[in-house]
Amino acid sequence: MRFSFVALGDMPYEARDQGPFAALIAEVNRLAPRFSVHVGDVKSAKSPCDAACYRRVLEHFRSFDQPLIYTPGDNDWADCHKSEAGGFDPLDRLADLRRRFFATDRSLGREPFDLRRQDGGAAGPAMVENARWQVGNTLFLTVHITGDNNNLGRAARTDRESRLRDDANLRWIEEGFDIAVGAGLDGLVLLTHANLWVERDRRPGKRYKDKHQQPGFRQTIKAIRRGARAFDRPVLVVHGDKHRLLIDQPLTVSKTAERPLDGVIRLQVMGGEQINAVVVTVDPSTAPLFSFRPLLA
Repeated sequence: MRFSFVALGDMPYEARDQGPFAALIAEVNRLAPRFSVHVGDVKSAKSPCDAACYRRVLEHFRSFDQPLIYTPGDNDWADCHKSEAGGFDPLDRLADLRRRFFATDRSLGREPFDLRRQDGGAAGPAMVENARWQVGNTLFLTVHITGDNNNLGRAARTDRESRLRDDANLRWIEEGFDIAVGAGLDGLVLLTHANLWVERDRRPGKRYKDKHQQPGFRQTIKAIRRGARAFDRPVLVVHGDKHRLLIDQPLTVSKTAERPLDGVIRLQVMGGEQINAVVVTVDPSTAPLFSFRPLLA
């Protein structure tokens, strides 16, 4: 089953971006993909985290003709303590996001589809923003990991939130790979906000070792590596945060290795001043499984 989806994120940041973002949505609607995913940061770090902002974003999301799935970024709640963002309590903003954007087991958009959301149960908080769905023989999962070290290292109470969310995320990733392996699926796509891999060394092949990565991301990198090795089929990690198009292989075969792990591709989408998106085509009849093209409004 061949199909396409659209990945976008880190927009709209400023008031001047509202028109271009609406134009991009119109172009997505014209293209009519199977679904779209916004990988977080629906506002800038300096714009207010108020109800008006969230309502405006919801209106945009509801104007997608096909299903729209969203996973939060740091600007959307974790950075809301900043005075220029309104001086809000980040955990209150996170709770508000969950109420507004993740109130049902369905996606957003004019033609929503069903999602499987993560229920924390006795193990931790309900991570309703973490979703899973399948199209054809490809499994998709959103994982709530934010830029800026996954909200770690700010304060004691936010560190506790980060640890609990990270634990839930790791369970969600493991469960997703277990499902993909057990069902013999063709591929798995993980979508999140954070750029997990920080370039610490400009020498080719040496810049993505685990020890170079931020503490808030290291366990996630290990979980993706474990799952990808067990799955042994194509894996795509889609994220935003850095506002430039990038397609590469930053995941190494081990925590100290220099060689990329075969079959794992990273797509970093545009954003910020670039109000554009990426069309990802999934075609089991071709190799590679995933192909990409920019969508310019």
